[in-house]
Amino acid sequence: MFQQTIQDLLTVAEASPGPEGLLERVRTTILAFERFEGGEIVAQTDRGLLHFVIAPGLGDIGSKLLPLLGDEKTLRLDTVADFTGRGLAPVPHLASLLLLRIDAPGAAPAVVALGHSRNWSFAASPLSRIRAIASLALRLLLRAA
Repeated sequence: MFQQTIQDLLTVAEASPGPEGLLERVRTTILAFERFEGGEIVAQTDRGLLHFVIAPGLGDIGSKLLPLLGDEKTLRLDTVADFTGRGLAPVPHLASLLLLRIDAPGAAPAVVALGHSRNWSFAASPLSRIRAIASLALRLLLRAA
């Protein structure tokens, strides 16, 4: 798994310059091992709250992701009932949500969110692999911005 994560990081690092090419590379890299239908990186920076859409589908919940994660490193919402239990309105066509805290200089806090229409979609997800890819992507995105 470690060697594959390194290969994933190199793939993302070699993305074409510009946020669109980088986000597309992140999307295809993660989709190669983890299915999702919507994804976003959200980061609080000195320029305000930044949103980087990996794949459309999370709706308007981006601004609620950091408060929803709180102090947790990982949060998985596996059913629509979990959404409402956390005070989040249901999102059409979304039943599972995975939130992972990520790190990058100049962004604190930051999160990568992946969503899927199937319940319990992220129960066996390789969290460290997704987190490493998203953290590198955020570093590159902030550097380019």
